[in-house]
Amino acid sequence: MIERTRMPDVREEARHSPGHSRNLLAGAPISQVAVWAAIIAVAGTIPWIFPMQGGGGAFPMSIPVAPLAGIVLGPVAGFAACLVGGAIDLIIAPYTAGIGLLSPFSIAFAALGAGSLVQRPRRNLWLPGILAPIFLLWLWADFAFLVQDFPMPQILLVGGLDILPSWIVGLAGARWAAKQIERNETQAAWRLFLALWILCYYGVAAMQHGFEWAVWQMMFRFPAEPSIATSLAFTWWERIFIYAGIGALIGTPVILGLKRMGLRRPAHGRW
Repeated sequence: MIERTRMPDVREEARHSPGHSRNLLAGAPISQVAVWAAIIAVAGTIPWIFPMQGGGGAFPMSIPVAPLAGIVLGPVAGFAACLVGGAIDLIIAPYTAGIGLLSPFSIAFAALGAGSLVQRPRRNLWLPGILAPIFLLWLWADFAFLVQDFPMPQILLVGGLDILPSWIVGLAGARWAAKQIERNETQAAWRLFLALWILCYYGVAAMQHGFEWAVWQMMFRFPAEPSIATSLAFTWWERIFIYAGIGALIGTPVILGLKRMGLRRPAHGRW
């Protein structure tokens, strides 16, 4: 059991130091936001290749890392950090920009979604609750209006096997995940891992994947048949085991390390 004195978060410090509040971005120290932007930028230079996914391409390590920024910094500050880091990647790693200039927004939405799930009060779940269905309906509308001879109801499998399940898992497990992240027991690290997996799964599947696929389909008008085949064979397990798994694997020691360091937690961060 880790015994530590509770450190005041930056919201409490800013209340007593007006000058300090000018160094905050959505409740997070600008220095921490800058550090996470750098982490996202570096992670974005590391691609892995799934040639059968969609039209093929490079998918950067910044995808599984992005939800962690939203959890640690808070949803808005995490969104900003990922947006800046992703913009840097447009310059230094353009090979990972699957949707061009809009690519930074896809990982930024991952941070926004994961960070929003662990906010208090619980009524704040309206944001992650509505964004994923919007992205899914947008994706289906792309096929309905831009692709000829798309099969119904088979087309509902596109996004229905990864975006929709991750939305359900994220909303159902958000409260439990938030509690596990704030526990101070290293012996229960497996619970922290599972909590981060839930949040990362929602972030990378419902948010990042949902937004990017909807934009990508609008740009390239990929045929319906290979899209359905890809959904059945690849996209659902990639988000569950690879993207969310890597995010939780990286995030578990990061969260435990932050607890031991005794840093001041951002006002909307959870750890």
